[in-house]
Amino acid sequence: MYFHYLFSVAQEGLKLTSSEKSIAARVREYVDEHYQEDIGRESLEEILYFDPDYTSRLFKKEMGVSFMTYVIQKRIREARRLLAHTNQPINRIAARVGHENYSYFTRLFKREVRSV
Repeated sequence: MYFHYLFSVAQEGLKLTSSEKSIAARVREYVDEHYQEDIGRESLEEILYFDPDYTSRLFKKEMGVSFMTYVIQKRIREARRLLAHTNQPINRIAARVGHENYSYFTRLFKREVRSV
């Protein structure tokens, strides 16, 4: 059973490496679809079957920002969109974009919006 699992993981990895999409493009698509969830560097191994450190380095090299910076930026962009187009309170928007800790989210939001 264990060998079957290893074989299936290896096959998945081969499919991923032989596809035309880059690793960064696959990670970006995943984040764009799952940014509301609790995702971190550990998620990269589950997504691509590669070491999170290796995947993070490839992502940063191709995208110019770290994986977690991209996740934060995606969440901030979505929060800005929701703030502009809905009447939801900021604490609900924070939870909706994947941040349960409202105060931490507001600090991130202020920092990111000021730097733009």
